Amino acid sequence: MTTESFSPDMKYVHNLAQRLVQLIDKHLASLEPISGENDAALLAILIRSLTTFKVILQLLRFSYAGSACMVLARTIVESMVGVMFMELKGMDKMLLRFRLFEIAEAKEDIDYLSYRGVDVSKLEPAKINKEYKKNKKLFERKPGERWRSWAHTHFEGMLDELLKSGRFSKKNIERVLRTYIQGNRNTHLSPSDTKLYVLGEVVLKTMSIRDSRLALVAGMSSLLRIAIIFSERIGDKSFKDKLNKIFLELDNDG
Repeated sequence: MTTESFSPDMKYVHNLAQRLVQLIDKHLASLEPISGENDAALLAILIRSLTTFKVILQLLRFSYAGSACMVLARTIVESMVGVMFMELKGMDKMLLRFRLFEIAEAKEDIDYLSYRGVDVSKLEPAKINKEYKKNKKLFERKPGERWRSWAHTHFEGMLDELLKSGRFSKKNIERVLRTYIQGNRNTHLSPSDTKLYVLGEVVLKTMSIRDSRLALVAGMSSLLRIAIIFSERIGDKSFKDKLNKIFLELDNDG
């Protein structure tokens, strides 16, 4: 599938996506250096999501790329839910928790690798253990039982709280849920996903086109939300207004 073969509807969304990428790229290129560690962490989430979205745009050039696009769109959706959850619970507190959780991840890595008989001496286990001990209360639900996520809940828990807060329209929550469910199936070994590959080229192509469009729209709306929250964080109203304009155009398209 090439961009020339897109349906009029897909071309419209694709053009919006290109405008969004150009807008964010231009803003990042002119951005003053960020000194605060929390702001830098949020910027990193935005750049990671933007980079992932650019890969989706590249994959759209290939036939049968819908499944791969959905896997990538799911990661942007999960990042968006995480950032919105941070905003709901207190951005600075949650960004600090997010940054420090790198220590918990490093601790989990060395513990698992050691358990499997892998030499972890080059990973500086003494330093990791020292940092972990210093922040232990932040990482453990109770003594010896680590939280599995910086959010102290799972994706579904974050999503439930965001839904209760009314932060999603019906249209947007449908995008999030469909992308999360289908992205999960595309990521893992799923009979619902794999059976498509033996049902014939027409079925596979139809499903790929469907998934490509959903991945494009869901990835784009999620990237927009992350960028809008970042623009609010740094107090750039002009950037936020331009992002909201694209968001409205996407929402009106459906």
